Amino acid sequence: MERTKMSSAFLLWLGAAISIAEIVTGTLMAPLGLQRGVTAIILGHLIGCGLFLFPAAYLSATHNQTAIAVTHTTFGRWGVSLFSILNAVQLLGWTAVMIVNAQLAMNEITKRLFHFQSALVMAAIVAASLCFGYCWIINGYLRLITWSLSY
Repeated sequence: MERTKMSSAFLLWLGAAISIAEIVTGTLMAPLGLQRGVTAIILGHLIGCGLFLFPAAYLSATHNQTAIAVTHTTFGRWGVSLFSILNAVQLLGWTAVMIVNAQLAMNEITKRLFHFQSALVMAAIVAASLCFGYCWIINGYLRLITWSLSY
């Protein structure tokens, strides 16, 4: 296994932390205007990356281990469980945020095209497409595997 450089791990996590979804969500939560909004985003990323991402990248690179292995070494089994639960909760939160962003976009489109607007209907459509689209992909994959194993 190739040794991970600290700068590579840091830049990987920094790139993952900055996303369009995050910026759009920031505009929903606190419409500060362009200058103050960009300042808040940069300041938030400097704090978040400086306090969490850089130390994680540093420990991972110096110990030549993955982030979860370093977490296990530092916090033990219960610490890894806690971080896993917190990560799952955070991912559920971001899923909700993405559903809200998608329903806002869909609402604006349907309002202009069909003169219809309903946050609840649009959120239900987005959530259903996430659930059933995922199930459709998995079912198709399982059918493909079953078909290929029959030969």
